[in-house]
Amino acid sequence: MRRACESLKVTTRIMHIVAWLLTQRAVETGEIKSHDGRRPERRLGHANDSDPLVVDQLPDAARKLILSSADLYARVQRLDEGQMADEPVP
Repeated sequence: MRRACESLKVTTRIMHIVAWLLTQRAVETGEIKSHDGRRPERRLGHANDSDPLVVDQLPDAARKLILSSADLYARVQRLDEGQMADEPVP
């Protein structure tokens, strides 16, 4: 059961990243305005952290995938937070 939860966490991270990237593309192409792309519902969604005790029990390939997804999510999260820091104060 815990292994299934870890796979759902990876899927959730990836789906949040994809949704965020699609929003960024929509902003870049002018499909939506920049300030609309920064609305809370269009920002990177929350993804739960993996349980290190469960991850340590998994095969190497699964561990690498989980850790890579967490690393990618953290990178995108920094980009998302950086955009908010760049937003002008009204």
